[in-house]
Amino acid sequence: MLERFLRYFGEKDTFHYNGDLYRDFLTQFGGRSFGNGLFRVFRPEDVPEWTQIVFEAFPWVTVDFKLIGYDWSGCVFAVYDRKDGKQIILSFDLGLDEVGVLEMEMEGFLNSAIPRNANGSLNESHYRKWLRKTKQPVKYTDAVSVKTPVDYGGKFDVDNMEICDMEVYWAVFTAFRNSREGEERRRRGPT
Repeated sequence: MLERFLRYFGEKDTFHYNGDLYRDFLTQFGGRSFGNGLFRVFRPEDVPEWTQIVFEAFPWVTVDFKLIGYDWSGCVFAVYDRKDGKQIILSFDLGLDEVGVLEMEMEGFLNSAIPRNANGSLNESHYRKWLRKTKQPVKYTDAVSVKTPVDYGGKFDVDNMEICDMEVYWAVFTAFRNSREGEERRRRGPT
């Protein structure tokens, strides 16, 4: 299990499945960075705090989800178990102020979507541009954030991006949007 995920990132480790993919993945790989900062896995002890941070940034999302990891641009990925028994992946893109839904289970996301289409799932080609231009890989606690949000006229290009502490990035953008749009309107969600 997860052989393609590990092989894609050139990892020699093996994954030991003990019956709970979510718990096993975070326990074994929490705090790890894959692809020179392309994808990072949440440490189990960071999940409660980051779940609250994500809820504050996206207050219209009212379902209980479990955080998996995040990409180089601070986009957070989570697992959501629907009432019909199907599992889906949610992506919380702070730079675009969007919540995406991937109709696949956690294993499919990690072992299929990322290795087969890292550009579509993690925007890998843009990260490679960032690395070529800046020579700055992203550390576990950092993200390459947009300086001006895309939904406020900024562009998703290297000239509008900088490395910053991920927690600061999420706090600043959440406060900015709440003050600009109003917390009550943010709770109602996008129109």
